[in-house]
Amino acid sequence: MSNPRDTSWQEYLHLGEELLRLPDTLHVVQKIQSTVESKLNCRCKLWLCEPFYPLPGEDPVEIIQSGSTSTLIDSVIQTKQEKTRAIPGTKRQNSIVEIALPVTTRDNTLGIFHAWRDASSPFSPDEIEYLEGLVAFAAVSMQVNRQVTLKNWRYDQLALVRSVSAQIANELDLDSLCKKVTNLIQCSFGYYYVGIYTLIEETKTLQFRASSLECVPTESPLQTVVYGEGLVGGVASTGKEVVCQDVSMESRYIPIETLPETSAEAVLPLLVENRVLGVLDIQSRTRGAFHENDMLVIRSLSDNIALAVEGARLYNDLVKRADQLSALADINYSLSQILDLDNLLKEVVRIIHDRFNISFVNIFTVHSGRKKIIYQAGSGKRAKNTKAHAFAFDLDAAE
Repeated sequence: MSNPRDTSWQEYLHLGEELLRLPDTLHVVQKIQSTVESKLNCRCKLWLCEPFYPLPGEDPVEIIQSGSTSTLIDSVIQTKQEKTRAIPGTKRQNSIVEIALPVTTRDNTLGIFHAWRDASSPFSPDEIEYLEGLVAFAAVSMQVNRQVTLKNWRYDQLALVRSVSAQIANELDLDSLCKKVTNLIQCSFGYYYVGIYTLIEETKTLQFRASSLECVPTESPLQTVVYGEGLVGGVASTGKEVVCQDVSMESRYIPIETLPETSAEAVLPLLVENRVLGVLDIQSRTRGAFHENDMLVIRSLSDNIALAVEGARLYNDLVKRADQLSALADINYSLSQILDLDNLLKEVVRIIHDRFNISFVNIFTVHSGRKKIIYQAGSGKRAKNTKAHAFAFDLDAAE
């Protein structure tokens, strides 16, 4: 084994360059570990720390949890300082058999590097110095790697946000809009389930609009959503998002038979000027799936969805109002052109039925002298028979 003192700065730089070329964090960790094991003939492990890892869009990596490792590593986590363990009964520098170092850059602890040997082969001062230098260089490379990965991921995610937003921007039918949104989000971002509910302000009820499961539009898995109850109902009432990284630990979570694989859930209000228009419900199979980086993208999506929902509602209201005015104009025209009362009422029924898409329309006339309310015209299969039998109500009837 070569003397670590013979290691030049060029070797550290070469390692740093190699780390920057690696495709993901898992390969970075493996490269650092293999380099140390080969150079020092020891065993080692690089533990990664939250919130800096895991990185979005990468395969899972092992994250250190306080209390789940040795007291030596826990001490480094708490103090952010190098710690060593010597051969029992000795305190000399050349009797160190275990060392743990914080992988730190800009006061951010990205991880803990842990190396150890048998008591028969303690680390020399030169080897410890080599480890300290390598970890320092590795920290810089890891930070650069993180920033590049996050930048690329954010670029890709924002491109998806722009794509989704562009595809829904001109969708003016509310139901079609919600179907398109849920399917685009679920397929583009790879979530388990995505659903949208809109709030009917007058009755304080949540109306299911659309959902997508496995890139296929689905019917509502929640037949009823009570305002103020569960995660979806609670977000609708408070207007505050809820991010549940482990649904088994969330008392407000309501299990659904048709979604048995849900492990994490993010529920966001669809807000326009602090008005709750509805709720976006996103579920994942993976615990801890909603990293803060993910939430930045999801929030951006929910803002765009809220604007699209509001635009569709305003458009639909305008169309409805225009149809009403047009229908009134048609009725007024019919009133002025048709002199026969039966034909006039039939035409009024037809216009209301066709223009407002109302299945059943019935018109009765009031006869005060006879104290009757008499059926005159209506839509549906029973209309002709009802008219033939002179169906009527008593004007003074209790009901």
